[in-house]
Amino acid sequence: MGDHHHGPAKGITRWLFTTNHKDIGTMYLWFSFAMFILGGTFAMIIRAELFQPGMQLVEPGFFNQMTTLHGLVMVFGAIMPSFVGLANWLIPMMIGAPDMALPRMNNWSFWILPPGFLMLASTLFMEGGAPAFGWTFYAPLSTTYAAPSVTFFIFAIHVLGASSIMGSINIIATVMNMRAPRYDLHEDAAFCVDVVNHGVSACCGNAGARRRRDHDADGYTFWYQLLLGCRRW
Repeated sequence: MGDHHHGPAKGITRWLFTTNHKDIGTMYLWFSFAMFILGGTFAMIIRAELFQPGMQLVEPGFFNQMTTLHGLVMVFGAIMPSFVGLANWLIPMMIGAPDMALPRMNNWSFWILPPGFLMLASTLFMEGGAPAFGWTFYAPLSTTYAAPSVTFFIFAIHVLGASSIMGSINIIATVMNMRAPRYDLHEDAAFCVDVVNHGVSACCGNAGARRRRDHDADGYTFWYQLLLGCRRW
């Protein structure tokens, strides 16, 4: 009894390893707000240069870099993560779920965002500067732009996009899980899940029903068990 610790972890570990949908939603929203401020700064540079005809503050190449990064930061860093963050906060409470269906993937989907953004921002300091062919990557300009930063730029966008895709999959799985049929506890059940009591019972073949109650069991719902495969508890 004395070995069990109730409540969230303290310090940085609470945010690094959390599977709580509210904590993860909060991190998404703060990250989105920071990217909104950064993207707004890029926009102010663009508007200041366009305030009067002619060159005012920056070179044409750097102006194009700001245009490219502004669009990418706003779309992949501010808008998309903000929607995932709001969904993390609201959907479980709206549908009565104890947590998101895939809580560990939920944590991972956020923590790939900062490295992806740092890789994107690092292109500003590479030889030739950041890509300057627009955030839509339209050919032929994007195919003829030979700066070394393009490779890092493309990979960073894939990472940022993957984060939002993983978050969307988690949202869909959470909603679908609440509509999925529940299975009774019997010997031949492949997956036995008790969502209401935050407990998990998993059965494999004729192994019989075993029940596990654990602080980590929050969110171990049908779809999560389906992804993990049939396990014995």
